[in-house]
Amino acid sequence: MLDIDWGSIEKKITGQVTRAFDAGDAPHYPYHNLEHTQGVVLHCREIATHYSLAGRELFILIAAAWFHDIGHLYGAIEGHEERGVVLMRQYLCQLPRELTTAIATCIMATRLPSRPHSLSEQIICDADTYHLGTPLFRQTDPLVRREMELRTGMAMADWGSKTLTMLRRHVFFTDYCRTLLAKGKEENVRWVAAQLELR
Repeated sequence: MLDIDWGSIEKKITGQVTRAFDAGDAPHYPYHNLEHTQGVVLHCREIATHYSLAGRELFILIAAAWFHDIGHLYGAIEGHEERGVVLMRQYLCQLPRELTTAIATCIMATRLPSRPHSLSEQIICDADTYHLGTPLFRQTDPLVRREMELRTGMAMADWGSKTLTMLRRHVFFTDYCRTLLAKGKEENVRWVAAQLELR
């Protein structure tokens, strides 16, 4: 493998993706925005640290986290992962093909329904849905609803019951997240159920 300065390339990726989200002509969505992407990067690092990922493996994971939702800026919700892969390959064209293919595989693992295989794929999926097991979920759920209505032009009927179904079907893939976030997710399930009963 070539002698690659992972930190330097990651710094450039951070700048590139941040500029794309901050661009004046970029759509600014309630949920799929720079803050969400930064959160996924942060949680990827946290989970990766637990599993002692470093060097090339950590770079693949973090690069995928930066690019996993950038496709939302350039089209519909459907196909945003594929667009993210195209943009990542364009930006990282100087890297070996096998490396960008590994990053692409990680990005595509976040497509719903998630079926991650490798540990890195499991980590990025868990980082992407980490908030479902934290109190932050109570702030993000209305943002997701607002974004869906904004982007589809349709009112989201039965949002609460759909959210409840989604939470009950959702699984964390890593032992780390299952241990850390299971209790919080159960609390969110009870919270959504309670909201539905108040109606």
